[in-house]
Amino acid sequence: MPNLTDAKMRWTDISTIARDLVFLLRSQGWPEDKIIRYREKRLIRIMKHAVSQVPFYKSLGISPNSIRTAQDLKRFPVVTKRDIQKNDDGFLWPQLKKEGLHVSRSSGTSCEPTQTYFDHRCWLFSKYALKMSRIVAVENPLFKRLLIVSEQTNTNLEETKPSRWKSALILFGQRHLSIFDNVDDHIPVLLNYKPHILYAFPSYLLSLIQAFEEKHLPYPKIPVIFTSSELLTGKARTQIENCFQARLYDVYGSTEFKEVAWQCRQGRYHINFQNVYLETEPNESMEAFGDSRLLISSLTNYAMPLLRFDIGDRAELGQGRCPCGRPSPYLRNIHGREADFIQLPDGKRVSPYLLTMTIEAHPSIQKYQIVQKSATELTIEFIARNDVDTHGISEALSGKLQKLLDGHIHITFNKVDQIHRSESGKFQIIKKTF
Repeated sequence: MPNLTDAKMRWTDISTIARDLVFLLRSQGWPEDKIIRYREKRLIRIMKHAVSQVPFYKSLGISPNSIRTAQDLKRFPVVTKRDIQKNDDGFLWPQLKKEGLHVSRSSGTSCEPTQTYFDHRCWLFSKYALKMSRIVAVENPLFKRLLIVSEQTNTNLEETKPSRWKSALILFGQRHLSIFDNVDDHIPVLLNYKPHILYAFPSYLLSLIQAFEEKHLPYPKIPVIFTSSELLTGKARTQIENCFQARLYDVYGSTEFKEVAWQCRQGRYHINFQNVYLETEPNESMEAFGDSRLLISSLTNYAMPLLRFDIGDRAELGQGRCPCGRPSPYLRNIHGREADFIQLPDGKRVSPYLLTMTIEAHPSIQKYQIVQKSATELTIEFIARNDVDTHGISEALSGKLQKLLDGHIHITFNKVDQIHRSESGKFQIIKKTF
């Protein structure tokens, strides 16, 4: 979420973000043909820049003058995290000094940590303006209170605390909390601050609901909630919306591109076409689920122009106009990262959603984590709502899960008192230890 009162932000930066925000809000209503022309123009421009200025793409031997349409993107190879890990300098524009760029480091929850560099202009656009436009699109933020529960520690939050005069520039209130705090300590903050808009990980919100339940306190009403970074299941969405009387909007993004798409009220993930270009390619191992691997190309990051980047997710591009009325392209289904899929011994992969829907249907399971310890061994670690024993859970769920996994994996259940977050603050529903 944007912090426009960041102590390091200049007046000129705020002015630039404001202009970009106006552009983004206007372009959301563009007719489809104008959106297509805009995307193609920006894509051609960055492809030409890449093959003429960036070492990795220059080595492909593609002439800038030969790039004329969006279809020329097919001439570029698919890039993965491992390619960046091996040679991140090869993807950088040498004309810009590395120490002068913004850097974004992945959490490593995909087991392949990377760092992506952004030029200052792209950073303002993707990290601030895009996020602001998404908020404004669903809720007028003027004179509202925004609460952000971020993955920063309290020390980092204190270091970026803005001065009073800068805070006064913004016509809505902002407050930041750390996800690493004890969730019980956040309850009085929510009750006193009374946010209109809340941004947090799904797992944090579920922990917050549990804390209110244990203290027998009524849930505060929070009209708008944004979630991101973690797999959001249908049951979790329903519980969060019902408890806080909220409308929840999930945001799909990545370290490499920042926000890629966000949900409208119809549940479709509208692509930020002003910032990224998306393709899908069939994946033979996932045919049973009708998914394709998602390839993303940046339209604005000239410092590190990643083209046809395999984000590691499986998704489907929507067809036709969204019922919400927006003409922008959208993702109809996002089935999580490839790393989240359960790998079967025969090479097939099983969508995590099939497992989560089955596990969450059991009323005694309060929180859980699926741990794959080997190609043939799976452990369900869970926190129970009551005194149900491990044998009872196993008896109720083993058969159903084995059917989904074709009987290829041995499943055990382990009742625990706590399930820990990763170092990034995120909660992993699927955790692999092999």
